[in-house]
Amino acid sequence: MKNHNLYKAKFAFTTLLILANIHNSHNANADSNINFYGILDYGIAYKTNYNFQANNSTNSTHNSKHNFAINSNQRNGSRLGIKANEVINNNLSLFFTLERGLYLDTGKDFAGFNRQSLLGLNINKKHNIYGGLVYTPYYNIIYQFDPFEDGTIGNYRNLKGDYLQIADANLPLNNDLRNVRNPVRANNALYYSFQNKTDYFDYNFDVLYTNKLLNKTDYENSNYKLFNFALMLKQDNKYKVAFSYFLSKSNGYKSEKINQQTKLKLENYTLGFNYNITKNLILNSYFSLDKIHFPYLQIQQKNTILIKNALLGFTLKTNNFGVFKLSYQNSFTNNKNIKNTQQFAIGNDYYINKRFLIYSAFSYIKNNDNRFATISDALNSGNNYQKAFQTGITYFF
Repeated sequence: MKNHNLYKAKFAFTTLLILANIHNSHNANADSNINFYGILDYGIAYKTNYNFQANNSTNSTHNSKHNFAINSNQRNGSRLGIKANEVINNNLSLFFTLERGLYLDTGKDFAGFNRQSLLGLNINKKHNIYGGLVYTPYYNIIYQFDPFEDGTIGNYRNLKGDYLQIADANLPLNNDLRNVRNPVRANNALYYSFQNKTDYFDYNFDVLYTNKLLNKTDYENSNYKLFNFALMLKQDNKYKVAFSYFLSKSNGYKSEKINQQTKLKLENYTLGFNYNITKNLILNSYFSLDKIHFPYLQIQQKNTILIKNALLGFTLKTNNFGVFKLSYQNSFTNNKNIKNTQQFAIGNDYYINKRFLIYSAFSYIKNNDNRFATISDALNSGNNYQKAFQTGITYFF
């Protein structure tokens, strides 16, 4: 099995290298453009989990755990990829992207082109139609309104993509809704985007549909469907505003061992707004609402949970000290069993040049009772209080 996996990994990377060299050896068509690109990320992180649990008596239990780690994929996921664009005529071009993730700390890579694998057409330089494993409109929009973008410390997914564990005997334990509440990628997807400019602003409209939302092993036997559209308006150096809506439905696991409790319907409404206070100071904000509906489940006489998530942040660009980032998030619900949680984060990105970045970030999460928001996208258990600091380097090519 190990030899088989090693063979698949070598085959995939050999394919990447062969395709990357096509452009150098193919001189017949000047309208063909194939580029090899990548991101390498490596650093260190120190995390502290502090748990407080009140007993029925006057005594209380206090537990703390410290963790120091050398990691890759902290601020950015390390990856290797190929992008291509083939101009057919003035009104039509073909493009594809193949992208594979890897770990610098262990030298291992993911199976297949797990980050992106898509093929599509561009029509009249305004319409894009493509399919495959793609990023969702929701993800493409929401990370633009978070100062920490998609990093593992300080970002929106620490709260938005948390484990939704509820102290209710009727709900399956460890009911992991991270990829349902936070659909970063979608398999078997069809994607359409439209871009245009007016005298006042630029805008783009994106829509996606898939009948298989998740690519996690745990969900390969489940039947998720996702519909997602987003609209963004922006004016350079002034403002950016966007709205996203997605509807996700699950008909439950196909396995006979799981009953109807795995069925759910989720709706998400997200509004983001960035405003340039000055040339170098940007106000970042977003608000999102999750409506999670369990048709066959009553949680304290309710089968619909509302989760509200809000972020307020600032991004400050300086000439000599890089980019400073600050954000505060709050997540709260209408259900007594799912308590509020908060996150405060501060960080800095210092670019040595356009390709080489030194980053640092600090994040603090406060959980209430059994809410399981957690630093680093659930890599740690969701304790009541969590602190984390990371620093590292990223190289873009």
